[in-house]
Amino acid sequence: MWNGITRIDRKSKVVKDKLEYLYNEFHIIMLSEAKRILKNNYDAEDVVHDTFIDLAKNIKLIRTNNKAETLSYLLCATRGHAYNFAVAISRNLLSIRGNRDCDIWCA
Repeated sequence: MWNGITRIDRKSKVVKDKLEYLYNEFHIIMLSEAKRILKNNYDAEDVVHDTFIDLAKNIKLIRTNNKAETLSYLLCATRGHAYNFAVAISRNLLSIRGNRDCDIWCA
């Protein structure tokens, strides 16, 4: 029983460490790419956040041994989220958007 719990804890730590590495190493570049597409800091931050949520769901599939390859993958994911976000805004698919002065919005 305890051995199984230890394995789960180790796997959780590996996933956490991998996500931390990706965030620390690449989030600024991802944020810059999202800002370039959306022309809005707040929306860009939301897009990068959503991208990391999706990355966490498939973290086992992401290889980190090749930095250029990893960056390319993360930028593609960020662009996809940013363009989808831009389309949702243009089609008024975001039901509630708060006051930008308060840093709040809901989707």
